[in-house]
Amino acid sequence: MLTQTDRSQSARSLPAPVHDLSNRLGVEQTSWVNADGELWLLNFCGTFGGMIDRHGGHFFAMDAFGRYIGDFTSLRTAQEQLVRRVARDRAAA
Repeated sequence: MLTQTDRSQSARSLPAPVHDLSNRLGVEQTSWVNADGELWLLNFCGTFGGMIDRHGGHFFAMDAFGRYIGDFTSLRTAQEQLVRRVARDRAAA
């Protein structure tokens, strides 16, 4: 059982949004959360859209179903490509 102190410490340690690409890519309600310094999670219109996992100097993007999107040399490029792919897939559905 968590004490009030434990809850306060947990709340402070929650990851903060990395940045929002919504306006630039024309996708509403899209944001990123850095889960542990090496893993970024995509919130796409209120649902899990995918993730980016950093290995060394590379950023591997996967959609919500674990499908490989690509290997990128920058976090920003990986994020942009994942958002574009998820937006395209959702529009086609």
